Amino acid sequence: MEIKKLTKLDIVTRIEGNAKVTIALNDQGEAEYATLHVLELRGFEKIMEGMEADKMPLITARICGICPVSHQLASVKALEHAYGIEPPKAAKMLRELMTMGQCINSHGLHLVAIGGPDFLMDEHTTRLERNINGLLRIRPDLAKRGLRLRALGQIITEEIGGRSIHPIAATVGGIKFICTTELREKLKEICQEAFDLAKFLIKEIKGPICKFIENTSEIKMETLYMGTVDEDDALNLYNGRLKVIDANGKPANLVSRSGETNSSGYLDCSQYDDYIIEKNLNGVYIEDIEKYLGKDTKEIYGSYMKGTYLRTTKGEEIYRVNSLARLNCATKIKTKEAQKEFEEFKNNYGKPCHKTALFYYARAIELLYACERALELILDDAIIGDNFIPVVNRTAGRGVGHVEAPRGTLIHDYRIGENQTIEKVNLLVATQQNYSAINMTMLQAYKKFRIDNLSDEQIGDKVESCLRCYDPCLSCATHAVGKSGLEIFITKENRLVRHIRL
Repeated sequence: MEIKKLTKLDIVTRIEGNAKVTIALNDQGEAEYATLHVLELRGFEKIMEGMEADKMPLITARICGICPVSHQLASVKALEHAYGIEPPKAAKMLRELMTMGQCINSHGLHLVAIGGPDFLMDEHTTRLERNINGLLRIRPDLAKRGLRLRALGQIITEEIGGRSIHPIAATVGGIKFICTTELREKLKEICQEAFDLAKFLIKEIKGPICKFIENTSEIKMETLYMGTVDEDDALNLYNGRLKVIDANGKPANLVSRSGETNSSGYLDCSQYDDYIIEKNLNGVYIEDIEKYLGKDTKEIYGSYMKGTYLRTTKGEEIYRVNSLARLNCATKIKTKEAQKEFEEFKNNYGKPCHKTALFYYARAIELLYACERALELILDDAIIGDNFIPVVNRTAGRGVGHVEAPRGTLIHDYRIGENQTIEKVNLLVATQQNYSAINMTMLQAYKKFRIDNLSDEQIGDKVESCLRCYDPCLSCATHAVGKSGLEIFITKENRLVRHIRL
């Protein structure tokens, strides 16, 4: 069918970065496809070529202001993989504690300020009220405690990492942080307060999240999922192996570039490019857009973000990462309170769970886990010990490292030359791995809410609320930062029929 009309949301609000959404309708008025367009580029992968390898942890921490810890630690682990070294136990514990601090910060922020207004505020609330300021007016106790939780995560990062944003402490061989008795006591108090706040927060928001899930129950898709688990198949955000399951929860049947089958469902992060394909998804839709709106629109409707697929025995398949994917892949959580919530989660929604709004519920469970795990780490006497080993042999070669960033699996891949400079960089970021699924979600949201029959406010609220389930970070995925706003163009037969500016 011919594409007759385009609905353009420009620019999407309450996400990290700058993007817009296009939804194309055919001559029957049916939605054919939806696309998230990422508009700006800073080109970190190219900029880093030629830089000194040991400076990468400091440089990559500046890719994103929300998850700099993840980038720094993935970078450090990639270099350690290249040099064949293992940091001391105390250093790994401190790095994991930094990871928990970042998770507390990011998830706390999302659950009250970015995504929270979508499920914590009445659906009839006006668009101007649907934000953190509106939440502060109607639920000041909840909003303030959520923001306090976010701040505690930042304090953990600052105390260990040297800075709350763009930390400087993690380095090849360990971490440049001395855990004195005084600092340890301070961190104990911070972690305990965070744990208490997380228990309060999940109790308060679980009901509204479940209602939101019910209201959007038709927006779901059965995909593959990928996340990190430890040797016991338990959730682990800092260290472990990648696990991939199919839509039935069974180990995915992966196929490498050479055609070999991996039916275990597990893979080392250094093997990622054997199984994961990166593709530029722009060309799928550009021809239709040019045909009906003219050649000048090509760049407007392009995107700087690539999508990814997993090679399986069925072909190239869509997969998802982020909080829901991690809980679908893990069989358990090793902290008491989070495990209780995990069991309730599985009992109510099954495993694996496919409803997109469940990302919020899973994020709340991970927030509780991060606070609980942070307290465990700081109370463990082993955290005071050797935190650095000197690195003598810096060799040329390839290094790959990964961590679970708040938004999903993050992989850093470096090729290092003989002079210890970077020859090539590839960053596989969580949001680009969710790109295809996000596009499908936009299409489902359009069909579910029948956007043509909704008011301007409802258009923005409904479509964006489904996109925000993924908590996309375009600043990471495309290295772009942009302003917020929303503008919608509806055209028919190359003619503007409706223009909405919110």
